[in-house]
Amino acid sequence: MNIQPNEILFLEYLDGLSYTQNLPDYWKFTYGIEPNKTSEKLLNAGLIEYKINIEKTLKKLTIPQLKDILRENNLELTGKKQDLIFRILGNIDIDTLEKKFPEKIFSLTDSGIQLINNNYLFILNKKNNYGFTNLQIANIYAKYPNEKNENLVKLILIDSIKTLPTEKKWSDYEMRISQLAKYYFQLDEYIEALQYYIISFKLKLFNFYNDNYLGNLSGIFFHYTFIKELKSIVSITKDFDFDIYNYMQNETFTTKIPFKYFDNSECYKIFCDLINDKQFVVTNYNFNRPNPNSTIYKYYSMDDNKIFYNNSNKNNNKKSFISTLLDLFK
Repeated sequence: MNIQPNEILFLEYLDGLSYTQNLPDYWKFTYGIEPNKTSEKLLNAGLIEYKINIEKTLKKLTIPQLKDILRENNLELTGKKQDLIFRILGNIDIDTLEKKFPEKIFSLTDSGIQLINNNYLFILNKKNNYGFTNLQIANIYAKYPNEKNENLVKLILIDSIKTLPTEKKWSDYEMRISQLAKYYFQLDEYIEALQYYIISFKLKLFNFYNDNYLGNLSGIFFHYTFIKELKSIVSITKDFDFDIYNYMQNETFTTKIPFKYFDNSECYKIFCDLINDKQFVVTNYNFNRPNPNSTIYKYYSMDDNKIFYNNSNKNNNKKSFISTLLDLFK
């Protein structure tokens, strides 16, 4: 039976569910999935079963609910969630548990698990909106046939990061580095995550929002989720032997960028201010003015002259950033 990539994605999603009604509309509109028909197809293909599965059911319970089961059976209550589940499975008769939890759920078969493992990159590409083509993913599988799935994700991102500067696709460059930073963070590889978060931060400051277009100085913006992630990774790595300032001065990922609003020292100041919850105001820092006649990039200007002018006249540099922006539209 021919299983499409979107159906493999749905197969993984279906694992552990007890029904296919009232699923999110995006399965139909984004992936062309009819939940009931597709679940029947996957069942008939032997990729998933609809049965009582106590271990998966227990994983869906909260820690207080698991402790209630242990308490009812005079068992120890200490440990992490997985410890509690193992204790229940190891000490309570399976028939007793099935009577307590008789609800059937979808559970992957060995064939289903193997299909998902063999298509891990296709699934993650869809789930995380990486935007790689099926051909790019197939090429990575062919290039690294013996690599573990988690390493394949790193490799496809790293391979794309290597080529983008040559192609001068600066906005894609920042996007891929940001994706790699988040992936390292998910793997609890914190130093690597921090390094790529730093590079992503610097690229956001340089503000290339299209391949050959330099964004406005006034348009530099850090989303609150990015700042939250940045603070989180810095907090986690504070006891590691890692010199953020030194890395920011010497990293080579940004050396090919054709223009930088801020030098490395100013980047570090802004970085520290963001970590310490200070509001980012462009005119509080020393910045470079772009060349409007550059042949390397095109400068999209909303008449930033007043911002540049205000920065060169320190005595007049007391207005808020919002006021400065509003003046641009007068």
